[in-house]
Amino acid sequence: MPKRRSTLGAVVFDFDGTLIQSPALKRALFFELFAARGVAEGLIREVLDGVPGDRYDLCREIAARAGLSESGAALAAEYTRLAEERLAACPEVPGASQTLRELAPRLPLYISSATPEAPLRRLVEQRGLRSYVKDVLGRPASKPEHLRRISAAEGCAPERLLVVGDGHDDLAAAGELGCAFIAVRGGNAEAAEPRPAVVADLHELKDRIAGMLDEAPRRDDVRGS
Repeated sequence: MPKRRSTLGAVVFDFDGTLIQSPALKRALFFELFAARGVAEGLIREVLDGVPGDRYDLCREIAARAGLSESGAALAAEYTRLAEERLAACPEVPGASQTLRELAPRLPLYISSATPEAPLRRLVEQRGLRSYVKDVLGRPASKPEHLRRISAAEGCAPERLLVVGDGHDDLAAAGELGCAFIAVRGGNAEAAEPRPAVVADLHELKDRIAGMLDEAPRRDDVRGS
């Protein structure tokens, strides 16, 4: 009897906090960057905790409030340089590389992040993960735009995409397009209402979707049929 195809069209992974344990490190880099310019920790913390946006928005806001002469774009570029140096050696979320390696032959995998795309691609290459994923997507495109592109590339409805992430932006993007979603513990997505499905790490994620994959043909088998 032929095996049934998986209901999954692809799995889309966030990067920071989902594949690598980077959120605390990336937050600390803002303090390092601006403390060197004499900006008070309280001001930095106020912006990080109260202003939505990416590194460009945050650097622009801190610089404006602190009266710095450097532009937000220049400061964000310096932040990106520091982040690339540190994140290459940042510990992974337990099970991340093993899970990508084991899932890659079974269905398409993607990385979708709010990190600028060029440094994100370099970082994924440096960490040896590029061969496991079909594409690496970052800024300036938004996460909902990423999901639309992936849906079109795979020729499947968004409802057949599984988004795995730790942040509210991951959950919101999945909800906007009607994708399935699983939260990785440790971010702000797990506390959303209604509560999403949550995994403690990527080992648990692999086990969570193993039953679906057991009934799906391998991608190599599909191409050879």
